[in-house]
Amino acid sequence: MDFAGTVVAIGDGVTGFAIGDEVYGCAGGLMDLPGALAEYFKADARLIAHKPKTLSIREAAALPLVGITAGAVRRIRTSLSLPRKTRTYPEQS
Repeated sequence: MDFAGTVVAIGDGVTGFAIGDEVYGCAGGLMDLPGALAEYFKADARLIAHKPKTLSIREAAALPLVGITAGAVRRIRTSLSLPRKTRTYPEQS
């Protein structure tokens, strides 16, 4: 589950985040963690990041899984030695 929100509490040993920080990330579906659809939930600090100031909460919430998928596709694609297709266009007169 992708999410975005505001930090309201910090767990022991968590660094890099403060109460009031706007964050986004994945609450589940990764590392055998269940997802969450709730007003409040505990998030793994390794799976969240500070929300870019230029994005709304709604926009940030849409990014995590899409970004993970795009990164995976890029890694797979760059590891394959597939020939690149070249398009040729007819000459225009």
